[in-house]
Amino acid sequence: MGPNKRQPLTGRGVPGRERGGGGVFLSLAGWLVLTAAVWGLAAGCSQQGTAAQSEGAEGADQSQQRRPVVVATTTMIADLAGVLGGEQIELVSIMKVGEDPHVYDVRPRDAQAIAGADLVLMNGLHLEATLLHVIEHNARGKVVKLAESPQIKPLTWAQGSGAMDPHAWMSVPNFKAYAQAARDALIELDPAHADLYRQRAQDYLRQLDELDAWIRQQFAA
Repeated sequence: MGPNKRQPLTGRGVPGRERGGGGVFLSLAGWLVLTAAVWGLAAGCSQQGTAAQSEGAEGADQSQQRRPVVVATTTMIADLAGVLGGEQIELVSIMKVGEDPHVYDVRPRDAQAIAGADLVLMNGLHLEATLLHVIEHNARGKVVKLAESPQIKPLTWAQGSGAMDPHAWMSVPNFKAYAQAARDALIELDPAHADLYRQRAQDYLRQLDELDAWIRQQFAA
C-alpha cells in the first residue's frame, strides 16, 4: 500500500475503531448520556406539567365551590330565602307566581328538585297538600316547615273543625318567625356564611317591624 494512500475507516464509518475500539466505547457512552439527559428533561417537564394541571384543577375547584341548593315550595318563601341566602345559595322555587298551593299540579321535575336539595323550606300546616307526599318520599336534605314554628299561633277554621289556617304569613309578626326559622336553617346548612345570614336577617326583620308599624297606623286611622 503506497504511503500516499489513506487507511480505510473501519467499524462502518465510526471514527477510531482502528485504534482498538476505544472510540466506539466513547461514542456509545456519549449516546447513553445524551439519551439519559433527554429522558430526564422529558420526565421533569412531565412532572411540572402534571403539577401545573393539579394546581389548576385545585384552583378551579376552589373558585367553583358548590353552593348549597335550597328549594322553596311557594313564592313568598322563595322571596324570603332569596333575601337571606343571597349569592351564597342556589335557590329553586317549586311554585311560580299565580299558582295556587292548594291545588298545585305536581310535575316530575319537582321530585327531582326536592331530591337534589340540601334544604327544603316549606310553609307546612297542609298548605302544600299536593306536594307533601313528594317531599316526604324524595327529600334527602333537611325539611323545615316555617309556619309550624313554636312562635306562631295559627288561627283555626270556623265551625269547630280544629284545622289550622295555613295562611300564617299574612301576619307580619308571624312572618318574622318564618324569617328567623329560615335564618337558623341556613346557618345550620352553611355555617361558613353564618354572619352574612345573621346580618341579612337582622336587616330584614327591621324592615318587617317598620311594615308592621305602618299597617297598625293604617288600621288606627
